[in-house]
This record gives sequence, structure tokens and C-alpha cells, in this order.
Amino acid sequence: MILESPFRSVPELAQRLYPFLPARWLARIDYPVESYVTRISAPLLVIHSRDDEVIPYAEGEAVYRAANAPKQLLTIHGGHNTGFVDSEADYLEGIDAFLAAEAGLSRPR
Repeated sequence: MILESPFRSVPELAQRLYPFLPARWLARIDYPVESYVTRISAPLLVIHSRDDEVIPYAEGEAVYRAANAPKQLLTIHGGHNTGFVDSEADYLEGIDAFLAAEAGLSRPR
């Protein structure tokens, strides 16, 4: 499983983005990603940029910490919608390495 720029849950993200509002209670959906990852046994790759201006990097870190092993965290740079381009080499290499390792394949050099 690959999660890119994940958030802990909608209410948690809303509260973090709008701390001056009762955003946690106003959110109509939950989507508790942090809780969901504790229930999967599939290998997990979390990809997140420290520069993400939409979903803070700490949200992705929290999801990663909550997940069961095997898991990897790939930290990239660039904005929420541009990180995969701004970090293209690291992004592609990280995904390739994750998939190859989980498939039991050796990667070409």
C-alpha cells in the first residue's frame, strides 16, 4: 500500500488547519487514516513532503508511526501538488525500491 501526503483524520486535519474554530466538531466525515493503518498487514510506504502547504508533514509522520511493520517513510520536498515533480528522482527511486523489495526482486543498477 502506498499513501501519499496522508492525514490522520478529517476532523484532526480540520482542527489543525483552523485552530480558531470548533472544526473537529464541524467535520461531517471522519476518514480516520491513522486508525485504518493499524488494521492492515500489507507493506506500507508513506510519501510526504516537508514542504507540503496543504497537509502538514506531521500528519504523514503520525500515520507512519501508527502503522504496523513492514513500513517505510519516504520524505520528499516540494509542494502538495508538485512534490512528485520537484523530487522526481527520489520519488521514483523510493517507489521503485519499495515495490522491488516487497516483490522480492533485485533492482537493476
